[in-house]
Amino acid sequence: MASAIVQGTKIRFLQLGEWHTAPPLVLIHGLATSSGFWFRAVEQLAARHPVLIYDLRGHGRSAMPEIGYTPEVMAGDLVGLLDHLGISRCHAAAHSFGGSILLHAALRAPDRFATLTLADARLRCFQPLLTPRAWHNWEERLANLATIGIHLEPDQQEAGIVLLTALARHVVAHPDDTGNGPRWLLEFMGQRQNRTMAMRWLQLMETPGVFDALQEESALVPESLRDLPHPLLALYGDDSPIRPSGEALKHLRPGTDLGLILEAGHFFPAFKPAEFVQPLLAHLNAHADR
Repeated sequence: MASAIVQGTKIRFLQLGEWHTAPPLVLIHGLATSSGFWFRAVEQLAARHPVLIYDLRGHGRSAMPEIGYTPEVMAGDLVGLLDHLGISRCHAAAHSFGGSILLHAALRAPDRFATLTLADARLRCFQPLLTPRAWHNWEERLANLATIGIHLEPDQQEAGIVLLTALARHVVAHPDDTGNGPRWLLEFMGQRQNRTMAMRWLQLMETPGVFDALQEESALVPESLRDLPHPLLALYGDDSPIRPSGEALKHLRPGTDLGLILEAGHFFPAFKPAEFVQPLLAHLNAHADR
């Protein structure tokens, strides 16, 4: 991977596909993973479109500064990386927390983005609290977690971040555990990728102020989201607790193209790449003249 110094932080990135044939597609991963989250999707995308993937600060091979983990600051990393590469305009798709980064970047520099795609991105203005009670079959899922020693309360706030951290600890403690259990749990565990990645996430979560910074999303209010000028595709797993964010966004912006990925949870771009790539490419083709 190549690197760029953006806002004083080394950001690792990788360019794939035939560049200079079209505005590139930038893919932004979520928390506790890396650009490797996209590899299965990129195998299909890069044959059709130039693609840029990168590791968020504190993730993958990018540097881990002590500060700068609000979505707004990380949106500055995205825009700065576009500047470094001389990309004046691009398409962009983002998963989970990456969606908050992308939306902040689109608010900051709207002319840099031709289209936006959100993949199971939680929007706090619609889902301010996300507890295990919001999960489908939550009682069964908490019982599944208990079998590997992870105990969450039904009303645990920021359950996603808490669970990612607990699973990272499990992977570090049990590196040879290939995982046995229901699909949703294996998907969560699969995103640890390896012991090194899990240890890196734990190091990040031990950095003072990071947990609170990741939750700072005050700029993304209904008014700002409604006024974004970009064509917007919103894809959500039909079995995802984040799905209400997509439905609320569609209600706010009727022009939003909302798609549900059947029999899929939060991590569907990695586990069902074809179901992610097909509507994404259709979205890009529909707005190729932007």
